[in-house]
Amino acid sequence: MELLIECPVCRLYQVWSGAKRFTGGFHIPINNKQTHIIDCYEGGKGKFHCSIQCISNQKFELLFESGFRAYQDKYYREAISSFTTSIERFYEYCIRVLLQGNDGKKTERIWKEISRQSERQLGAFIILYFDKIKSKPKLLEQKMVELRNKVVHKGYYPTKDETLNFCKSTIEIINQNISEIKKIYNDELIEFNKSYVENLRIQAIEELKNHNYYNEGVVVEEEYQYKKVFRPFVKNIPTFLNKVYDKEVNIEDIESYIIDKSNFF
Repeated sequence: MELLIECPVCRLYQVWSGAKRFTGGFHIPINNKQTHIIDCYEGGKGKFHCSIQCISNQKFELLFESGFRAYQDKYYREAISSFTTSIERFYEYCIRVLLQGNDGKKTERIWKEISRQSERQLGAFIILYFDKIKSKPKLLEQKMVELRNKVVHKGYYPTKDETLNFCKSTIEIINQNISEIKKIYNDELIEFNKSYVENLRIQAIEELKNHNYYNEGVVVEEEYQYKKVFRPFVKNIPTFLNKVYDKEVNIEDIESYIIDKSNFF
C-alpha cells in the first residue's frame, strides 16, 4: 500500500505567495517508521527542496486499512491476514495505553519479553484489561479464530462472506474495547497519542538532518529562502476505521463503502 502525499513545502509556498506550484503528489510506500522524506524537484533548477511527512495514524489503523483495501480488491486471504495483524497491534496499543504512568524504559524491557509471541501478548492484554477495566475484553469468537488459523497456517482461501464477517469482527473488537478504555482512561489514551506524535516528530527531525539532499541547503524561491525546514509535517490519514469508531457497523455498511483514493494507492 502506498501513500499519495503532496509536497508540504510547495503547499506552504502557495499559501504564502499565492502562486500555484503543485505536482500531482508523490506515491510513497508506507514504511515501518511512518516518516517519509520527500525530495521535490518542482520549481526548476536551484529551487529543489526536501521535507519530511509523519503519518500519525496508529499502526493498527494502517494495517486495518491495508486489509480493507485488499478486501475491496478481492484479495481475501491478504485481507484476513492484515485484519489479524491489525488486531494484534491493537492489543499492543491497549497495553501501552493502560501502562501509561509506568517507567518507559522498564515498560519497553517488559514488552521485549513478549514482543515475538502473539499468544503471550494476548494473555497480557486480557489480564491487564481485566485488572484495569474490571471486565472481560471483546475477543475473536472461536469460529473466527479457526478461520484465521486456516487462512494463516493452512493456506485456506476464504470466501467474500467469510472475509466480510472477519472484517466486522475486527471492527467490533477495536470499537468495544476502546470504548470501555475511554470511559476510565481517556486522559491516558489522549496522553499516549500525544506522546506518540511527539516521538514521531523527534525521530523525523533527526532523520531529516541526516538526509544528504537536505544538507545541501537548496532554496525554494529567492523570496522564500528556507534552506532547512526543521518542522516535520504531521498528517493523520482518513481511513475506513476512523469513520466507524463508536458506531455499530453491519455487513451492508462494509460492502457499500467506497474507499477514498486521495490518500492511499
